[in-house]
Amino acid sequence: MLGFAKGFPSGEAVFAVTAGIVEPGDADEIRRGADEYAVGVLVGLEGDVVKTLQSIKKGIALLDERRSSLATDEADGDDGGAGERWEDEAAQPSNSSR
Repeated sequence: MLGFAKGFPSGEAVFAVTAGIVEPGDADEIRRGADEYAVGVLVGLEGDVVKTLQSIKKGIALLDERRSSLATDEADGDDGGAGERWEDEAAQPSNSSR
């Protein structure tokens, strides 16, 4: 648990110091830089997720409006001629190769 406990250096930092690759103070600086980079990436991802969620909500609202409009039209007996089109197409044979 050495690398995961708060206040203790990560395993990679301990290895780097032990191997003489970096000085103890340098390992802390590297970790801080990595943490700052990770925060920047996560903040960017959060922004992308927020934009995506807004798009999803707008799409749902648009579809709700369409459904409401269609329900109103159907209640008034106006299907915009859709029923006639379906009946015309149903009377014709399909040319599908399936």
